[in-house]
Amino acid sequence: MNHLSRLLLLLPLAGFLGAAEAAPATVTFTGGQSMGNVFVVEDTMQGISFVTDAKDPNAARLTKPHGQYTVVYPESLNRDYKTGLIDEASHNIAGGIAAYAAAAGNGRYDWERQNAALGAARLAAQGTKADYQTAIPVLTAMLAAYPNSVHAVEATYRLGGLELQNGDTAAAQKVADGLKDKASDWGLEASALGAALSAQCALASGQAAAAITELTPFFGDKVTAAKNPEEFLHVGMVLAQAQLKTNDPAALETIRQVAYSPASPAGQATAQLLWASTLADKGDAASLRDAFDHAAIAASLKDTDPSTRGQAVTLATALVARIIATGMDDAAKNKLKVEYSGYVAKLQ
Repeated sequence: MNHLSRLLLLLPLAGFLGAAEAAPATVTFTGGQSMGNVFVVEDTMQGISFVTDAKDPNAARLTKPHGQYTVVYPESLNRDYKTGLIDEASHNIAGGIAAYAAAAGNGRYDWERQNAALGAARLAAQGTKADYQTAIPVLTAMLAAYPNSVHAVEATYRLGGLELQNGDTAAAQKVADGLKDKASDWGLEASALGAALSAQCALASGQAAAAITELTPFFGDKVTAAKNPEEFLHVGMVLAQAQLKTNDPAALETIRQVAYSPASPAGQATAQLLWASTLADKGDAASLRDAFDHAAIAASLKDTDPSTRGQAVTLATALVARIIATGMDDAAKNKLKVEYSGYVAKLQ
């Protein structure tokens, strides 16, 4: 049975699966106090609730407000979830989406179901139109089942991104507006990512100036690299793309700030790749060499996703011939060939 057939069989069953169980976990409060062997009943944008005895229906729920704790769950034993993780690590997009979609419906715990839906979205974003169309209903179902999940902002943002990749700008804009509307409940993350998604819709419609207007109040002001690294990454990347469209010289500085921010390594890699491609377009010798360096960094950063790494290696490889051509004579060109061919070999 192929992955799509398996997925089509699984999705109709998802609504008939039983409610998730309270999940074993360790909860650590801000300040250092830790409680192990507890069972999480709910983890939302408002906070976490858990009990110390999952078998006692009268057990008192302990709570902690959102942002004042971290929670760690034991490794999942769900076969589909584990398959999704393996497929994602090996860049098996279709297989991973099918496995994650199954786990989103049959997970024993809420955190498995929600993270599985996010996994399907991550993989789909690197895939094709068929992958977007497969993952969109998985995310939609997750948000319907868990509208106030601790992952609701990320899931909603990813849903909008997939709608945009699928070519439905109107649907993506509707998702962006929904994020903005939730800002009073979900906070700065929702308003910043709503603005980033709305700006992506503007870019898709050829309105780069509108995208810049949307994002300027956020970048470095409402969101900063130190306090909001992931929101800074998303806002900055879209802002830089809009600035490049309008030939704004500030684009490279925006990219630099994102690339060297404390965002996730995967996010830094996308910024390094954009930096490399932007410099490559300049075409002069110094820019070409700098472009190669940034492509190499993008390919080498830990946790760079396979798609970004592949693009970075391809760009670095293509740059070698252009760099060699900048040599003043045959001896210089041969020296450059030996040097940069060696660098590329190490990236393979």
